[in-house]
Amino acid sequence: MKTRLNPFRARRHQAALGLTLAAINLIFLTTRGMAQYTITSGNSSATVNLGSGSGLLGMNSWNVDGANQLAQQWFWYSVNGGPVEAINEIGGLVPSLSSDGTTLTATYENSTMAVEVQYSLSGTGTAAADLTATAYVFNLTAAALNINFYQYGNFDLLNQANTLDVYGDTQDGYSTVIQTTTGGGSGIQETINQPYANYAAADSPGNVMADIVSGAALNGPYSASGSVAWAFEWSSSVAPYAGDANNAWNVLQDQDMSISQVPEPASLSWLAMGSGVIVFARRFWKRKV
Repeated sequence: MKTRLNPFRARRHQAALGLTLAAINLIFLTTRGMAQYTITSGNSSATVNLGSGSGLLGMNSWNVDGANQLAQQWFWYSVNGGPVEAINEIGGLVPSLSSDGTTLTATYENSTMAVEVQYSLSGTGTAAADLTATAYVFNLTAAALNINFYQYGNFDLLNQANTLDVYGDTQDGYSTVIQTTTGGGSGIQETINQPYANYAAADSPGNVMADIVSGAALNGPYSASGSVAWAFEWSSSVAPYAGDANNAWNVLQDQDMSISQVPEPASLSWLAMGSGVIVFARRFWKRKV
């Protein structure tokens, strides 16, 4: 029997005492085997397929003022050089929707590892929105695991050709990606907090995904145009999770993205997506003797 994530589950059970209609609806969907959820806030909404819903895996839409700018954003992993799989293949899904419908948390767990992903949306009501995404990795074995963790992003800005550049290097790590529409003025920027990604790639969506599932380290290209996507890869030896929730969570940061659409004088519009952060847990506290 697995007990190492009990501190997290206890917190969720406490929150469940105050179930609202949204949470009740979540339970109903889960019992029917569905795993696609929509979080909303103000003028913005995002849809996430946790593994058995319709559409692409992961977050497969992000709407601001009724316009969708995202095709797919999700996470993949491999353990000890094994095959690369989407995190939902871990199994043991436990989803949780906040009572106000703005935050979705999904935990996947098997006997080897657990991954928890959380999306939290904040619509400003002024043609802008913030989306925070966090990813946590837990080693549930007694020995260190060599884990490769991937973030894939495919934004379709204004449904037109885009240009994409990834910044960083193999020595210091990859820290930033900037994507803009070819017409100029519209874009998304994602900036990584340390630890920076060890590898990265920017190319067509099909090529980037093929690079991820190949299992080889991502090695560019780092610029692309047209229909574009990117991926970051973190590679680390992860120590066993010691059962102390506070220690495990303290080594993690989050991802912040913002989006805004502002009319231009010529009746055109532009989209600006602000800073983003994603981190991969590279170390965990060892069990105290």
